Amino acid sequence: MSHSGSYTISYTAAARRQMNRLPLDAAVAMHEHLTGPVADNPRRLGKRLDPPLERLRSTRRGEYRALYEIDDKEILVSVVTVAHRRDAYRSH
Repeated sequence: MSHSGSYTISYTAAARRQMNRLPLDAAVAMHEHLTGPVADNPRRLGKRLDPPLERLRSTRRGEYRALYEIDDKEILVSVVTVAHRRDAYRSH
């Protein structure tokens, strides 16, 4: 489903804790990436993941990944994980 306009970005409690643990420059870059280009078009920048993570998409900023779900009805992107690329896909 397509949508014109920006999606609201929300973070789960776990994703918020993970963002707080990132180096400051990485956290700022990831937040700007999510609230900018990803919010404008979450499907263009997010890579669809394979099972068992097929409900999620992944986007990257440097060596870090954010995994998120898109809710077109609520015009919402829910960030569920933010982690270094070596760890991002392990928690799900």
